[in-house]
Amino acid sequence: LSIRRQRQMCIRDSYVTTDRGAIMIHTAEPVQVLIVEMSGRIAYKGIATDGQRVMVPAGIYAVNGQLVRVK
Repeated sequence: LSIRRQRQMCIRDSYVTTDRGAIMIHTAEPVQVLIVEMSGRIAYKGIATDGQRVMVPAGIYAVNGQLVRVK
């Protein structure tokens, strides 16, 4: 079994983790999320619920204004 290191950051009362090719939103209540690639292209815009997984290519993204790195 391989253990993948996950990074975490806070967004209001929720937090975000990253995994290979994905950004996961963890929240007690639905939250508005905007995920933007460094090129300016919107990768995701909408209401996210707990455990929601957004599949994205490896890169750096702004999630509600905070930078995250996806491997």
